[in-house]
Amino acid sequence: MPTTRAKAVKSRHLMSTNEKDKKIQVHSMSNINTEIEQQLRNEHVDIIHFVDISMLDIKQNRGLPFAILIGIAIHPHFLEMVCNTPNYTHTIDDEYAQTESRVR
Repeated sequence: MPTTRAKAVKSRHLMSTNEKDKKIQVHSMSNINTEIEQQLRNEHVDIIHFVDISMLDIKQNRGLPFAILIGIAIHPHFLEMVCNTPNYTHTIDDEYAQTESRVR
């Protein structure tokens, strides 16, 4: 039967191993995140944020632990024009539609 000291050493070793595994996972995710971010930047994405969604239930996260939020800026002149035109009608050729088509 192991002594208390042997149990403590084994416990520390297991913690150490688990911490190493977590560091490897974090490092690996960091590399993947960097690659994804670079690819999205190449596609002119302005805002990129990685979010841990693992705490959500399976219906909400679809079994995926992370989500990637992206944003593409719309030119301020377009936004001003829309705000200043009370009866503005969205068209398939306006900047909003063109920007939206980039993320499909």
